[in-house]
Amino acid sequence: MRLGKADFISLAAGFTAILLALLVSVPSLVRAAVNDRIAGAIDNTQVSVVKNNVHPMAVAQFDHGRVRDSLPLPRITMVFRPTSSQQASLNALLAELQNPSSPNYHHWLSPEQFAAQFGLSQNDLNKTVAWLQGQGFTVDRVARSHRWVVFSGTAGLVQSAFHTEIHSYVVNGATRYANSTDPLVPSAMASVVLGFRGLNNFRMAPRSVVRQVASPRFTSSISGNHYLAPNDFATIYDLTGLYNSGVTGAGQKIAVMGQTDITLSDIDAFRSASGLPANDPTVVLIPGSPDPGLSTSDITEADLDVEWSGAIAPSATIYYVNSTDAFDSLQYAIDQAIAPIAVITYGSCEQQWDPGSLETLENEAQQANAEGITIVAPSGDNGAADCDESTNPNTVITSATQGLAVDAPASLPEVTGVGGTEFSEGSGNYWNTTNNSSSGSAMSYIPEIAWNDTNSTNGLSASGGGPSADFGKPAWQTGSGVPNDNMRDVPDIALDASPGHDGYLICSQGSCVSGYRDSSQNLNVVGGTSAGAPAFAAILALVNQQTNTAQGNINYVLYSMAASDPAAFHDITQGNNSVPCTANTTGCPSSGSYGFSAGPGYDLVTGLGSIDAGTLVADWASVASAAKTGADFQLFITPGSLTVASGSSGTVGVSLTAVNGFTGTVNFTCAVPSTLAATCSVSPTSVSPTSAVPHGSTVLTVTSTAAANAEVVFPGRFGGWGGWPTSMLILVLLGSIAFYILRERHSTYASYKPYSSGRSTNSGWIWRGALVGALFLCLAAFSTSCGGGSSSPSPASSTQPASTPTPVTANVVVTATSGSISHNVQVAVTVN
Repeated sequence: MRLGKADFISLAAGFTAILLALLVSVPSLVRAAVNDRIAGAIDNTQVSVVKNNVHPMAVAQFDHGRVRDSLPLPRITMVFRPTSSQQASLNALLAELQNPSSPNYHHWLSPEQFAAQFGLSQNDLNKTVAWLQGQGFTVDRVARSHRWVVFSGTAGLVQSAFHTEIHSYVVNGATRYANSTDPLVPSAMASVVLGFRGLNNFRMAPRSVVRQVASPRFTSSISGNHYLAPNDFATIYDLTGLYNSGVTGAGQKIAVMGQTDITLSDIDAFRSASGLPANDPTVVLIPGSPDPGLSTSDITEADLDVEWSGAIAPSATIYYVNSTDAFDSLQYAIDQAIAPIAVITYGSCEQQWDPGSLETLENEAQQANAEGITIVAPSGDNGAADCDESTNPNTVITSATQGLAVDAPASLPEVTGVGGTEFSEGSGNYWNTTNNSSSGSAMSYIPEIAWNDTNSTNGLSASGGGPSADFGKPAWQTGSGVPNDNMRDVPDIALDASPGHDGYLICSQGSCVSGYRDSSQNLNVVGGTSAGAPAFAAILALVNQQTNTAQGNINYVLYSMAASDPAAFHDITQGNNSVPCTANTTGCPSSGSYGFSAGPGYDLVTGLGSIDAGTLVADWASVASAAKTGADFQLFITPGSLTVASGSSGTVGVSLTAVNGFTGTVNFTCAVPSTLAATCSVSPTSVSPTSAVPHGSTVLTVTSTAAANAEVVFPGRFGGWGGWPTSMLILVLLGSIAFYILRERHSTYASYKPYSSGRSTNSGWIWRGALVGALFLCLAAFSTSCGGGSSSPSPASSTQPASTPTPVTANVVVTATSGSISHNVQVAVTVN
């Protein structure tokens, strides 16, 4: 075989065509992402990191090493990320669903309709399920929304498939398991996987505060103590007139989230003691989920939620959705659209959620709102220091050390957060000396102050509240007293929460033998913001009955009602949620305490205040139909966190949705704190939503100014040969052999003889072979980084870092301004 000049030209042209094909392949995939996003077969040798999916407690100080490979990991959820265009469309729809002027007003979606617009494509779903099964996992459930897949396996399978070890962690005496590093997925799937739930078994805490009271009367003239029966709550918060007019929750559904079995005899005993007709809840155990059994740490919470939601809406159907994790229960309730009202009384401070899980939770809450589901959650019971929570029931925390924090999920803009008040009778007479046939003794509304029972005995015990650290200010959160802090503020409303003044009576674990009393004449009394959440969820069931429709995100209406119909609220102006803090700890001032005070209008302790339910329900429809406020816009950022390597850049998308007919030009700027060695830019710097296209987007780019962490990465196929020196020698040899063959077979090789410098012919083809070998090496590296759709090396790659810098994390702020309107969003950026 003889190769001529034309042959070389043909080879060069072919090589150029291959190179161009490689260069254009990635953009073509991006253009196809509207439909299918997983192109071709899934290659396990090319993997990418799913960032921000390690639990904050999974750290070295608590690490007790790897668990056994055979450890079962049931019900792991892989959650899918929407495209930027899907998210922009969903943001616009969520605003339109609450805008009376929109043709989409209250046109709620079914889970299947949601999937068709905002879920993963069927082809991508099929590929993902097949890949999971191919790794040895059992696929338990595919979401109707096409937003997640539940699968089960073992720790060994997780390590093999996701390249992360499952370790044992001992935190405050409790043993948990969790993934020790961020999981990896095949690069072909990287753009569709948002995160995971179930790679750890850290569980959120219930928000109730329990007391057992020895032998009191419900309305004691000796001690002055009182305890709430449902009849008292109805009197204080003006529900009696609604009941008398037939508004009792008939035909309505409320879903309560749980993670323990319950005993129906306790529910029956509570309703009997309260003078209510029997109405057992419908228990829904998630199909395929292990039965959690009766959990002593959760049963009081479950009984409180079921009993009091059913008591305030006595004719409603209560669905108790049960599993081993209350957030799995919520996920299932949303995907199955079990009820238009969902209450979850579990949570944790935002800082104790990994960013991936928090983003996943917001995605689920947005789906709920699109389906017309209202989510209600408590704001927390540790005052302004939500992270300072004891996981040991025998330990009381009396001084905060973790700084200001708020509770999630109450801090999500898609959730209504319920704070706490306590009654303050002063010199007034608000209680009868005896109880009526329904066990009630309250005579009227009782003045309230902010709940704060913090002392050396109770520990930190006060209404949670403050500005979110993760979510920007929603367009609907406006009004008198709302802070100009550009962040989502909690709570939204508040109800009685003090277990001592005055707690809620419950029946639990056979405690109600004679009315509410046990065999020793004791009472089970519960407080905390967990008590107000199910009660308020039940009031919303009365709203749904009165208006004959679901409500979705009710915060749009609450803040409008506070401005136009203040009689629906009791403005709480006294008290605070301040707690003592330890000197020289996070955020602790010289005064030795931090928190917020109640005041006129909205405040960061009781929100808009407590409610007059009679006025709220009666006026809801008229306020909702006129709830269109001034033109505004909302900002959303996806994802909420970003990791940038030293000397490189990263991007996140910022989307804007016009609200209430907003049009005009919105200008974007960004700011990087001095603690972060980086710069930022936004492009484009402005967008102009119109009535026809009521949304827009820009891209935030963060560039590290720190010196690059130099490293040399070679393809995994060469790493097994002894690293890059051996790889180079082999490729040089291959190139030299190629030139030798060309020299021997090409009749015109004389033109390639070496220069007249004394070098031999052999030395000529050797150095030319070296050049070809280097070219082969570059092409191999190029194909490894581009061919799989990711620049991340495979697990077999040879990586030689020059150094390991200390990661630095800070919030980069994007501000959008149009005239007098200004909003911002933050993204947590880590430079390493």
